[in-house]
Amino acid sequence: MIHLLPLLCLVLLLPAAASAGVILSEEVDVSERDPLKQKHVHESLLDSMDVKALSSSARFLALPRPMVTPELAKAMESGRLQPPTKEWKRIIRKAAKVYGLPEALITSVIRTESAFQAHALSPKGAQGAMQIMPRTQEELGLVDPFDPEANVMAGCAYLKRQLDRFGSLELALAAYNAGPANVMKYQGVPPFEETRDYIKRVTAHLDDTTKPE
Repeated sequence: MIHLLPLLCLVLLLPAAASAGVILSEEVDVSERDPLKQKHVHESLLDSMDVKALSSSARFLALPRPMVTPELAKAMESGRLQPPTKEWKRIIRKAAKVYGLPEALITSVIRTESAFQAHALSPKGAQGAMQIMPRTQEELGLVDPFDPEANVMAGCAYLKRQLDRFGSLELALAAYNAGPANVMKYQGVPPFEETRDYIKRVTAHLDDTTKPE
């Protein structure tokens, strides 16, 4: 009996050891499971909602938001751009009515700023169709700069403010591009090549927009 005691103890311990082995195996299986093969149970918010029901312009929100491509920049520079769509025309018409701005001017600014790219993002951080900087967005109360209608309404409010403040289109455009502080500092159009080129391009687009078809 004395010799059988070690064997008996070994037999009694086997279930516990086997059980421990099963638990360890399960733990390893869970921790090392390929996450790419796991089924996703949470849907994307945009996938589970009707974005078109949010607003007449909300469908633009589902678009990707890359920076302006070199090809687009070249097209913007040369003026070889597609005319605004029916939706853009509706937004521009609404903004023009609210702020008393010419539709042609709003169209020209949007064309120069982003070529009607609602998701445009500049290297300096300007966002949306009218390329509004984050600090100006806060000042204007713009929550989503990539909503085309909200962006255009905010941009037109800012442009109207500069027109009222400086009294000329040239200075208003300079202020829109370089900031009103720089216009005041230099008592006119700032000596920035970018700003001067910006005014020329907006004016050129404005001339094209006002030409009879």
